[in-house]
Amino acid sequence: MIKKTIFTIGSLLLLSTTLFASFNSLNNDVLTNNSSVTQKELNTKKDFDKMITDLKQGASLGDVNSLFYLGFIYFEGVELKDGTKTKTDKEQAKELLNKAISLGSKEAAAFLMAKSLELKDVEMMTKTTKSIQASSVPTMEKDYFSMMLASFILDYNVSSANSIEVAAKWLYEAEKKRPTPKMQLILAFMYQKLQNMDAANFYLNKSCTHEEMKETCEQIKKLGSQDEQSCQKF
Repeated sequence: MIKKTIFTIGSLLLLSTTLFASFNSLNNDVLTNNSSVTQKELNTKKDFDKMITDLKQGASLGDVNSLFYLGFIYFEGVELKDGTKTKTDKEQAKELLNKAISLGSKEAAAFLMAKSLELKDVEMMTKTTKSIQASSVPTMEKDYFSMMLASFILDYNVSSANSIEVAAKWLYEAEKKRPTPKMQLILAFMYQKLQNMDAANFYLNKSCTHEEMKETCEQIKKLGSQDEQSCQKF
């Protein structure tokens, strides 16, 4: 049972580490596959400006790749072959990337989530997750990114009620349609953060009925027992 006064995040370390490793692999693929955008023959600022003009034209027509590339460039900047680096505009970048997400760009979603994680910016990650949830990104990816937000909240003990509710709401709906034991475990800890202990224990028990979660559930019980004993000493 999850105790109201206990936050047994240690039991999720392996789970979240695996999730983040998978996510980092996805993001690395995004960066590798799109690095050609910044590797064109951009010898001077004039070459860069020409490329930006072309991308802006595509973006104005709603081209998802142009929106992503333009946002990517504004966020990261480009090192030109003459040794100079272009200026960044992260706010403009996020606006463009969120537009790309709304059109179903998994690349933009992965990039913004990765930057949120890198910067440990839960507000940025929450806004990105909400954009993903409202977009045409495939449902399986929506579930995945929502689990990323939830794992981030747990790993860094985030207390933002808005972020927790965004993650919990989506995972609740996802679990009803496509239940998995890992999703149920994360959902249990989301409800613990929201102080809904009945729901927390309900989803913990659902998760623990699966054989693959046996070891994790034993860790939770062990940590809960140790924490309860520690509390009784004071």
